[in-house]
Amino acid sequence: MLCAPCCAANYLKGVDGTYDVSVIMEGLERFQDVISASPHLEIIQPAPDADLAYYVRRFAGTYNHHVGTCRMGDASDAQSVVDRQLRVVGAHALRVADASVIPEIPNANTAAIAMMVGFHGADIIMATPPVTACATR
Repeated sequence: MLCAPCCAANYLKGVDGTYDVSVIMEGLERFQDVISASPHLEIIQPAPDADLAYYVRRFAGTYNHHVGTCRMGDASDAQSVVDRQLRVVGAHALRVADASVIPEIPNANTAAIAMMVGFHGADIIMATPPVTACATR
């Protein structure tokens, strides 16, 4: 009998177990610097590092809306690997039609956006002539 798969994303683990937490703590410290510079928010006091690390480990998480791993964009966008026709740059007859082409995390659930990307990809593929096989050597 097969067991259910286990997905361990190792959030907040990093290579040595502290990197992710230290990066988030640095961001929170910068945030605290900005907030404490405001004369209207004198109540906020920076937390000691131990408290901040506890806070990060306790409350940081993921949105589970993974996007942007195959960023879609124009030819002028050096970080995009997929063009607006969902073709993988530099690959023959390969397209990506899922949430990974969304360049940035949206302010909403990615399900509807992913479906629209899929529908768009299906329309593109249906309108494209079939790909001929590559010549063999």
